[in-house]
Amino acid sequence: AQLNVELLHRHAQTSDEALELIKGITNEYDAVFMLPDSIVNRQLSELISRTNALGIPVSGTSSTQAEGGATMSYGIVHGKVGAQAAPIADKILQGADPATVPIQEGAFFLVVNLAATKRMGIPISEENIKRADVVLRQDKL
Repeated sequence: AQLNVELLHRHAQTSDEALELIKGITNEYDAVFMLPDSIVNRQLSELISRTNALGIPVSGTSSTQAEGGATMSYGIVHGKVGAQAAPIADKILQGADPATVPIQEGAFFLVVNLAATKRMGIPISEENIKRADVVLRQDKL
């Protein structure tokens, strides 16, 4: 099945470039997906402000993005990743050879920001709310 989706890749190497890209977002965009990038994440409030004004949903790969106003994220929850990494670090600090410590894959979580979806007028079914690992009923906006 063809989805008829056109991907527009935008790259920023500095905060100023990120702000210029954000200012260039128009209502011709259907959605914005944020990759995990500290330069863009520093401009999250500007991105959310701009996309909210245009009625464009934003999604990303980190719960921090959803907490900051994105409609949803699928990826890591920073606190849970830290909790997962702590025992590994402890083993190494206790003298274990890092080469012998088992590799663990980070857990991914679906976070739905109901405050943002409500602002955007995006209906979310109860079935999809139940599928979410984390449901935010308030965000930082």
